[in-house]
Amino acid sequence: MALMETVGEPLLTTSLVLPDTDAEELPSHEAETVAETMLKHVDLMLDAEDCPSGPTSVIDCTGDMPELLREGFRPIDLD
Repeated sequence: MALMETVGEPLLTTSLVLPDTDAEELPSHEAETVAETMLKHVDLMLDAEDCPSGPTSVIDCTGDMPELLREGFRPIDLD
């Protein structure tokens, strides 16, 4: 939220493979490996540290309260 307030605009994020990269190019989801691979394709990357691969959660933060649209591999409690 602090980043969005500082930027003053919505953020677009993705966990998809970029169009000009090969899915096999990313051998792991370790933060250092992801940074080495992806920082040549994007302007900014926030380090969430190492994380296992799997589906991600989607949270809508456009309303008064965040709404879970899709739960990923880790349970999310927004209460």
